[in-house]
Amino acid sequence: MNHAVDRAPHAGDNPIPPPSRLDIDAPFLWGTSSSALQNEGARATRAETTWDRLADDGRIADGSDPSSASEHLENLDGDVALIAELGAGAHRFSVSWARVMADGARSVSESGLDHYDRMVDLLLEREIEPIVALHHWDLPQRHHDDGGWLDTGTVDAFVDFAGAVGARLGDRVETWSTLHDPKRVTLQGAPENQATIADHQLAAHQAARRVVRAHAPGARVGIELCDAEPRFSRSLDVDFIGVAHSGSASALRTTLTTFRHVLPGMPLIIMEEGVPSHDGVDLDGIYTDDDRIRELWAHIGVIVVAQRAGTMIDGYLAPLLDGFEWTEGLRRRTGLVRVEFETQERIAKESYRWYQTLLSVSTDG
Repeated sequence: MNHAVDRAPHAGDNPIPPPSRLDIDAPFLWGTSSSALQNEGARATRAETTWDRLADDGRIADGSDPSSASEHLENLDGDVALIAELGAGAHRFSVSWARVMADGARSVSESGLDHYDRMVDLLLEREIEPIVALHHWDLPQRHHDDGGWLDTGTVDAFVDFAGAVGARLGDRVETWSTLHDPKRVTLQGAPENQATIADHQLAAHQAARRVVRAHAPGARVGIELCDAEPRFSRSLDVDFIGVAHSGSASALRTTLTTFRHVLPGMPLIIMEEGVPSHDGVDLDGIYTDDDRIRELWAHIGVIVVAQRAGTMIDGYLAPLLDGFEWTEGLRRRTGLVRVEFETQERIAKESYRWYQTLLSVSTDG
């Protein structure tokens, strides 16, 4: 299979050429991100998640499901090569709880961990920093059936999972996040249950942080939040906050300003920047995504201004691949690299080349 097709735009085609160098505080992590459920595929080697059940129940807009997604596991070598070719200094990936604990709530699958072990090694071989997110919304269905985050058993099982991942990867991974956007998970519960759901997620974060630090004493451990709601942001022991953002540049500006006021001095990393765009094809067969480039440029400009205002922002990570976009399924494309889902061909979009140029002029080395 031809893993990546190079259809780079001709010189001068970028609608918004990057500046000669960004005035951004160093050190700064420029990189990419992926998510287990959205990108991995390989459904046969993991347990059922809540999203598999939702797809089976016809709850996904385009009728798709996450069973194949971007087949990231099958195409790992080529995908890491794309990250390296981009010039990224870091890559954030999440770990599938349902893959690592595929055979039961407390049973660790060593083969499930092998993928992440290899991912870390491949990234480090390319001098790319691995950032591990323990959980990105893909709750195993068996825990949902037992009550989800209302059940303290889910907290205990998550801590076991975090310990298994920490034991395998803690000798090489320095930056970790525990949960992704717990506020949204909380709001999906019935109003009378939301306080308990929030409290249990906070407890899971705190306990997971302790077990990860036991295996990696010098690690930075944070959490990924969509905003600075005090229930989550002021109640945590964290070394940083990963900002989960998928809105406009003005919304990002508001979010960063709020974090600066609520948690002054807290380091932030933009962990997820899901900018959807229609991928057009020009006469040369190049996938053009001008809207995405404009949004990326606007968001990065917000980061520069926020840093000047005193917000501590340590990094920016853009989604690498198109994938399964939750209730939108496969129809919503947010990656720098287009995935032809029927063939799993990778095609670098114009935004990939634009971001590659930006990184080349904005990083030392």
